[in-house]
Amino acid sequence: MTEEELDVIRGYDRGEILYLKMEEDGQDYSDLPNPVGMGFPYPLFFADADEEYLTGIVGTINNQANTLTACLASCEEECHVQEIRVSPTVSRILVDNEEYYYNVPEIRTGRAIKSVTDITKVSRYQVRVKGDALRTLTPLRGAAILEVEFEQSPEQQSDR
Repeated sequence: MTEEELDVIRGYDRGEILYLKMEEDGQDYSDLPNPVGMGFPYPLFFADADEEYLTGIVGTINNQANTLTACLASCEEECHVQEIRVSPTVSRILVDNEEYYYNVPEIRTGRAIKSVTDITKVSRYQVRVKGDALRTLTPLRGAAILEVEFEQSPEQQSDR
């Protein structure tokens, strides 16, 4: 990226931005034959990244994205839960199930839930909600994607 492009990225003020910057090796790969056939003008060469650096970036991303407070012990090993905040009061929650059987995990969000829609199921499917917890049928070797609207934003919740 040029410095001008990097300045645009650095000027973004609507949230945190993470980007990886690797040193270039200076080689021109554009005239090398493509080993995988048609589709790419040249092979996709890349420099090896330092594993410790990448692990640190992954940790930072996980700390920002995975904000749910708990998943009951019955699903900790079978299901993985990730939250992506769409707005202060709306989140998309991805629940994946690695088992060969259906699972109905209970997910505690730590905030009062106003409404939930499981966007991976038919429109009449009801996600069970009780206070700050929800339960949804998660398919075997599959995932459920939930759109959750909360009563308050995390900031409003902490002001109490």
